[in-house]
Amino acid sequence: MDFKNVALFDPAKGIENPTQPQKVSVDFDSEKPFSEVFDAFLNDPKVGEVRQLHIGQWFDEVAEVFNEVVDQLLENKDKLQGLETLFMADVDQDEAEISWIEQEDMGPVLVAFPNLKHFIVKGSNGLMFTDLKHDNLETLIIQTGGLGSETFDQVLQSSLPKLQVLEIWTGDSNYGADIEAVQVRPLLKGDLFPELRVLGLKNSEIADDIAKELADAPVLEQLHTLDVSMGIMKDEGAEYLLNSKLDHLKKLDVSSNYLSADMIQKIAQKWPNLELISGGQKSPDEYHGEVYYYVDVSE
Repeated sequence: MDFKNVALFDPAKGIENPTQPQKVSVDFDSEKPFSEVFDAFLNDPKVGEVRQLHIGQWFDEVAEVFNEVVDQLLENKDKLQGLETLFMADVDQDEAEISWIEQEDMGPVLVAFPNLKHFIVKGSNGLMFTDLKHDNLETLIIQTGGLGSETFDQVLQSSLPKLQVLEIWTGDSNYGADIEAVQVRPLLKGDLFPELRVLGLKNSEIADDIAKELADAPVLEQLHTLDVSMGIMKDEGAEYLLNSKLDHLKKLDVSSNYLSADMIQKIAQKWPNLELISGGQKSPDEYHGEVYYYVDVSE
């Protein structure tokens, strides 16, 4: 996956280099609606050569739902069977807050593109993964400010035999997150996705509880990377990791949490050969005697 060299599709120029990742997007003041720009992309003579596609800003109003975009994509699926990477709603914060994005059922999208290897989706409103089965998917990244438990369970119930990378931003309860740590247990047994090597349970309001569930979880033996960054992990949560069997890991990301320098040092000393990413630790806010902790991405 290449996220640094993405080319913004211009209908006037067409697809100039199909080997370069392509992004279809419109501005709020665009003269053409997204459907027209996307149609030009889908009918470009080189569209069948595109391997990485990003669906960017598609809306005239932030409340506009994603179903028309999905319908248009599925209606033209035969033109895009070469796709290996698909990013649905690659929208920057200055275009829309993540909580504004109205999503759709991604199960049929993944099924429609059996050659996909990497799938990324942003936003959780309406997001679902019904009857998800895919024989070739290697990467699934779900970026949300608040993921519902039903959608989370659908991911765990999916059939993804080649999945190597799973990254889920669970988010903030004020923005729809209602996942409880016990729901993570089936994932941590290690048999749901036998090829899993990279696990990210990020941006989590329940990071301490997830760390407790991770302690000595069988899945740790098959991972080389564990990412619990961007959340509300404190020293009490990190203590569970400190007492876990992380000897198989090559990389541990605990950045942008609420860990003390002392705790980070303890982790580093216990596993000196581990690549430990720990920068950007946050400090809680205090207001009228109450202490508040925040995930990195919510609204």
